[in-house]
Amino acid sequence: MVSEPVRQRFLRDPLPIRLGGLAADLARIASFSENPANRHAVASLLEEGKYFAEW
Repeated sequence: MVSEPVRQRFLRDPLPIRLGGLAADLARIASFSENPANRHAVASLLEEGKYFAEW
């Protein structure tokens, strides 16, 4: 779960900035997922991205 301070900070940003953050997370997921050693980072980014998309 993403912390409440992260949620509040995310929601303060204008929509284009929020979408850019989500796009950056998706790009990181694509890049990191090429290496099995990054599975924990990928899982964390997926969890964060899920909340960013929901908010």
